[in-house]
Amino acid sequence: MRTNVPAGGETKWTTLLIQEMMYYASICVLFYASVEAVKLGLDPMKALLAVVGDPNRSGSIVLAASPALKEKYGISNVSRFF
Repeated sequence: MRTNVPAGGETKWTTLLIQEMMYYASICVLFYASVEAVKLGLDPMKALLAVVGDPNRSGSIVLAASPALKEKYGISNVSRFF
């Protein structure tokens, strides 16, 4: 069922939907990282932990970084991993 979106409003709604999807995807990645840290017996808030797209490939994207890793090395999400 199509909602009544004003003419030209499709782009705005599409952009909001994509932003929302990216937000939920990042939450899932952070949750995954936290679960893996706990499984390894680490504190997810203190461990130097990064979820990387492909760690075997130089320049791969950091999908999520733990708070400790961000603070100590200045790494943020979507940084490049070398």
